[in-house]
Amino acid sequence: MATVTEKETDFSGKTHEYFLTLRYADRPEGAEHRVRMAGSGEQVYDSVRRGDRVTGIYWHDELRAIRFGSLTQETYRSPVHDGRLPGALAVAALASGLGLLSYWWWLRYRPTPKGATQAWEPIAGLVAGLALALGGSTMVLMGPDDGNGGTSLKLMAWTTLPIMLLFVLYSWWPVRRGVSKVAGVIPPSGG
Repeated sequence: MATVTEKETDFSGKTHEYFLTLRYADRPEGAEHRVRMAGSGEQVYDSVRRGDRVTGIYWHDELRAIRFGSLTQETYRSPVHDGRLPGALAVAALASGLGLLSYWWWLRYRPTPKGATQAWEPIAGLVAGLALALGGSTMVLMGPDDGNGGTSLKLMAWTTLPIMLLFVLYSWWPVRRGVSKVAGVIPPSGG
């Protein structure tokens, strides 16, 4: 159990940061802990006043949430500690790896004959994989602080197909344009 000794709201441009300062009864006098609350500050933060008793919820010796009566609000954790950074690295590795695997597969099992124009398919897979790695890892890293990255991963899953289609078109269009220009320059055979 802890006692709320201070409530603060820091304004930084358009963002607001909510802090509670807690004093624990079982710690030496003067030992206070300043906690940044996650979210918009509408739950526990808005309900408590100076002198109220709250319960800290710990996991692996780190304060993860504050409970006041029936209300519970999570505390802010940095992207390194809440799983977003490892999740972003995993998404980047998976997407770029799949892009490279797609590129290798096309070059290995569907090679371009000598003298033919470069096929667009291997480039499409590679570029789409790299775009998903960059965009997906950024979405996971910079996504909402929901504690598990689930919202960011759902957003990335819904944007995967449009990104893939966009980069297939992006890879197909220059090759198709190049083929039509070459076809106009080379005289027809048989004449």
